[in-house]
Amino acid sequence: MGRDIDALMEEINGIPVVRVADVIKPVLARFGRSANDPSIRMDILADMRRALVSGDTDAIRRFLSRDEEYWIGNLQLAYFRHFNATNPLEGYEDWARTKCDLLLAVASRTRDDDCIIQHLLNYEDFHIEVLPFTFGPEFIVRMYELRGLDFFLFHYMGKVTSAHEDDALFHHAASVTKALEKLGRSSEAALVEQELQARKARLTAIGRDLFP
Repeated sequence: MGRDIDALMEEINGIPVVRVADVIKPVLARFGRSANDPSIRMDILADMRRALVSGDTDAIRRFLSRDEEYWIGNLQLAYFRHFNATNPLEGYEDWARTKCDLLLAVASRTRDDDCIIQHLLNYEDFHIEVLPFTFGPEFIVRMYELRGLDFFLFHYMGKVTSAHEDDALFHHAASVTKALEKLGRSSEAALVEQELQARKARLTAIGRDLFP
């Protein structure tokens, strides 16, 4: 994300490894926090929420940009860094709720960041993670209403990958059905499930044609 890769990487058996401590340095510097100060969690959430309340599209989108001190992935690493006597996953619900609000705010304003959102949802499994929370189904359904079912059937990691190449995406897209059911929208859930099964059937047919 715009980092000096040579400065951040080590090699293990010839494989480059990015050190978390180096990745989060710009985040810590922006907030004036030391590496083991758990107050960074409050700083990060407050910063994201300020941007959301401001309604400033550029400020909101900055968290999905190449700015290493703002990039949501780096913020997440800093937020969940292990602190002395602190559970690394403590505060996950607050983080996830704010992240949901941010992604929806971006998606409702522009399609320019769709590939990033799809990567976060479908490759990093974020929508699966938040489904059990009270706010999770609403987030998933709202994203579905904004972008449709196909939005859940792609991710971007190295190249554009669809459910045709990664059938795990069908399992991920099933979260839309589950979310609708949790919200009591059973009829819509059934329609989405039918649509999803139809897509699976078409891909199966294509596979048979290509590889008889």
